[in-house]
Amino acid sequence: MRLEDIYLTMQAFLATFAVLNVLFWRTLHPTVGARRASPSSSPSLPSIRPPRISLLIPARNEALNLERLLPSLLQNDDPTLEILILNDRSEDATERVARRFAAVDSRLRVLEGAALPEGWLGKNWACHQLALAATGDVLIFTDADTKWAAGAPNAIARALETGDAHGLAALCAWPAQVVADPVSRLIQPLQQWSLVAFLPLFFLPVRAFPIAVAANGQCLAFTVRCTNASAVMPACAAISSKTWHWLEG
Repeated sequence: MRLEDIYLTMQAFLATFAVLNVLFWRTLHPTVGARRASPSSSPSLPSIRPPRISLLIPARNEALNLERLLPSLLQNDDPTLEILILNDRSEDATERVARRFAAVDSRLRVLEGAALPEGWLGKNWACHQLALAATGDVLIFTDADTKWAAGAPNAIARALETGDAHGLAALCAWPAQVVADPVSRLIQPLQQWSLVAFLPLFFLPVRAFPIAVAANGQCLAFTVRCTNASAVMPACAAISSKTWHWLEG
């Protein structure tokens, strides 16, 4: 078989795979999911005390982005919300901007990042420090270049709480991607293509594949029991910074 034929065959396979995934999630997924659920299973009852949320933001040279992110987070009226920003040895006004917002809202705390230990990569180490400092029941890691809708942190925490009865201990929210320049508009769809073309989504309701996991590092949420920062995150010290966007904790 010629190289061109192999290439065309692979492209046809990936395209077919992608179509099956899209059709599954648009039409079959609710039905299959309902069949898998046990007849006796039901969502967990709301807890007496709503879960306390810790929003964790690693920040290195993110002064401009924090000006947009922090107002969107502080608009949430949850008095128990904890927002932690780790200033990872920034060289711009990141710390000054973060402390300005912290001065007017006690829910926001600013941490100073420690020196990078041998064997760690920067973002992994920053997130590890944030997890150790957090006091919430649900830990939500988010990037500084995001913007949150009012009520979004609580919606994520409720989803985790409801899924707890079915063993859900972590989830990833996939935010809308806002891009301005033409190059980014061309590149962004490739990220979605990688998911629909390579992950066997239509098989997962029937059988779980541990390696068939993908996530977006812009918003990763964990229950505290899942994270166990002191034991789990050090094991991820050597994971590359790019891999952090697919796996955390």
